[in-house]
Amino acid sequence: MTGRLRWAICTGCLVVSGVTQAQLPLSIEELLVEQRVTKLQGSVSFSNQDRMVLTVPPGPGQRAVLAPSNTQQQGTVSTVRLRHGLARQLEVHLGANASRLSGDRQPDRDTWDLSLGANWLVSPDTRTPALLLQGSVDLLGRGALPGATREWGRSLRLGATLYRAIDPLVLSVAAQYQHQLAQRTALGDYRPGPQWVLRPQVNFAVNYRVTLVGGVTLQHRGRGRLAEQTLAGASYLSALNLGLGLLVGERSTLFADTQITTSGGDGASLSFEWLYRF
Repeated sequence: MTGRLRWAICTGCLVVSGVTQAQLPLSIEELLVEQRVTKLQGSVSFSNQDRMVLTVPPGPGQRAVLAPSNTQQQGTVSTVRLRHGLARQLEVHLGANASRLSGDRQPDRDTWDLSLGANWLVSPDTRTPALLLQGSVDLLGRGALPGATREWGRSLRLGATLYRAIDPLVLSVAAQYQHQLAQRTALGDYRPGPQWVLRPQVNFAVNYRVTLVGGVTLQHRGRGRLAEQTLAGASYLSALNLGLGLLVGERSTLFADTQITTSGGDGASLSFEWLYRF
């Protein structure tokens, strides 16, 4: 979910007096899977960002050196995730991610990872806003830098979401922390900085088939190090998010989401997501 967050609330787990569940936003189905229910989730995202990247001078016999430079970077990320509700307020999920990055002054770079995670609804939406805790770890993955090796348990993500349903709205705020271990590459050991993401969001149900989604994303990425050399300093990014959810049949929901960077760089992304209930 890229270091990117998506929120929703399981209608089967929602407890709100006097609320008609059919009028709540479609995207509430995305956060937690009901007990003994299995769902398949697939998504693809396209982005174009002005980012600080690492380039390696080409040529036989040349030593790889660190050469940070700003460049336009295009990315495609594909995700497949299988989710199962173990209990009324607990789900587990197994996912696979693959991405390709390309830029004007760098070769294409492919990365992939396999992850295992869980979502736990600590408290439902009753007198106080609901609290959902999320966590996942990469079982196996490979980074994008030249010569990157396969690594076990390379990334850990911890998150929490607060939400309140006020028919036909769902107000939510989510936070996520990501920690990555050092990666062995042809340029030396790469130690990414920690990353924090905060996203307030509003979901509005136009009707039982259509949901509008709006919010902002605030991101902070700490300093990284490569071969004991500090890379660029900490970076900050803010972006505007606009999306749409559409019920297709009785078992499928489609989501479209756009993200436009407003500070910390230039760029935009477009993603599509499909959620299918078995």
